[in-house]
Amino acid sequence: MRISENGIIQAAGGIVWRNGAGGRELALIHRPRYNDWSLPKGHLEPGESWPAAALREVTEETGCQVQLGEFAGAVNYLVQGIPKLVLFWQMELLHEPPYRPNEESDALVWLPLAEAWPRLTYAAERMLLNAPLPPRDRHIAAATTLIRNAAGHILLINSPARGWELPGGIIEAGEDLHQGAARELWEETGIRADLHTLAFVNSSISSPSKFIFGLIGDYREGTLTPSPESTDLAWVTPDEARQRISSPIVLDRLGQFLAYRGRVTHTTYHPNPFQIVRHIA
Repeated sequence: MRISENGIIQAAGGIVWRNGAGGRELALIHRPRYNDWSLPKGHLEPGESWPAAALREVTEETGCQVQLGEFAGAVNYLVQGIPKLVLFWQMELLHEPPYRPNEESDALVWLPLAEAWPRLTYAAERMLLNAPLPPRDRHIAAATTLIRNAAGHILLINSPARGWELPGGIIEAGEDLHQGAARELWEETGIRADLHTLAFVNSSISSPSKFIFGLIGDYREGTLTPSPESTDLAWVTPDEARQRISSPIVLDRLGQFLAYRGRVTHTTYHPNPFQIVRHIA
């Protein structure tokens, strides 16, 4: 069990899909040590990136060669009182040799999502799947926020998965847009804001397809508090934000926020590699 400098156990894994005879199927492994059915995952090694660890662990536990897709989400829980953060990526099967039991798993099964859902032992992993439909047949709703303080500075979070970015996340079932955005902001930063303006809508058209709503807000209350999803937080100027952000997708969203002049815009894009398909002002 490796604990990072910030006191968090770091792990990564994959939601692995293949095209079976009856449609899309999901890979689950059985771990004899825990007698559970789970998504393939494991701890980061020293100096290893999160995506690299996810690919390595999936290969070690399933024997399969896979292609890394879009970031799928995070699961966090306590292990002997120590917080553990597991980041997952969507993956597609490239090559499947005969399965061989290994130190981590003694069985591999491929199941339609409707059967994989109840087989999974842990509710947190079931939530990542956003049942009942597989990624290519569903649309995810998410929010990203531009929060300013009284000095006009912008709030950034440092995500283990993507580096410096704007706060935000997936809207959960039963939430409206503002409720979901406010919850994500609170969970990631420990502050509350008055979210008042819809600046843009982005559409990611690679599987799983996603609609991202950009909301502008003003800081209201609270103290910046890191979380497993945001290991560092900072109020920065727009120029400093551009320098810190490395993701081209997040940089484009920042540009859309800063260019907002009272008219909601819509951008359609492919995420990997980032490519704008259409922009409607």
